[in-house]
Amino acid sequence: NVSISPMNLANIHEQIILDLCEFNEFETAKSVFLKSSALSYLKEHFTDRYKSLVLVIQQKSKVRPGRDVECEALAKRLENELVEAEPSELLRLIGDACKWKKLNDDWPLKGLVNQRT
Repeated sequence: NVSISPMNLANIHEQIILDLCEFNEFETAKSVFLKSSALSYLKEHFTDRYKSLVLVIQQKSKVRPGRDVECEALAKRLENELVEAEPSELLRLIGDACKWKKLNDDWPLKGLVNQRT
């Protein structure tokens, strides 16, 4: 089991939503936003960030610069909370990452792997 602090969980959801907006997936971002219970922490404790996220989705605006730095900082904060994964979970995560790359036409091994998956 993984225990992630409410703040980091809200940060992860915020980053996912902003990434979706960056790829013009505003409807998906809106769906994640509406279904995310983790964002209640952001709404309660960081109202300005919450409102900014709402505006990004509503106005279908592009994301601010400097997000790479924010993602790296979030990854560093999560290092203390995510230290190990079960082998079966790790394989699932790798599989999901590979599927995501293929769906976004960013698969570096085109033609070398069976395309049925």
